[in-house]
Amino acid sequence: MPRSCSVPFCTTNKLKNPSLKFYILPNGSTEPRRRTRWLQAIRREDELGHLWDPKSKHVYVCSQHFITGLKNEDIAHPDYTPSLFPHKKTKSPRSVLQRLERRRKREGVQSAQPESPTSEAPIPLQELERKQLYEELYNLRRERDEAMKERAEAIR
Repeated sequence: MPRSCSVPFCTTNKLKNPSLKFYILPNGSTEPRRRTRWLQAIRREDELGHLWDPKSKHVYVCSQHFITGLKNEDIAHPDYTPSLFPHKKTKSPRSVLQRLERRRKREGVQSAQPESPTSEAPIPLQELERKQLYEELYNLRRERDEAMKERAEAIR
């Protein structure tokens, strides 16, 4: 069975989108706080309307829900938790990363974006623009889905 994203209204899977990365939901026994943060961010509900807490170990979130397209292990980084969702208005990826840079500069912490061309290259502007386009696409899909639901209900 192909990997598919568990975020509501996200229809990506590994077969349709082989270039995307799929990150497994953090383990509740080894990373309980991170798992809770991911589940709260995803805002998926179970059949009783409670916060969804899947029992399966095969729950994935695609890279489209991360500002840089990659999850990050640094708790201060915006990609520690997925944050791009169709149900949530978000700030532009560029402003979120710039805010992190300013904070790290104040605290004297090493930059999240490498400054040397010999180290890892910084995220290209096109990548950030792509993330903004994904966000706009999510919002348009959500609006379309809501309009289709309203039409279907009106027909009944």
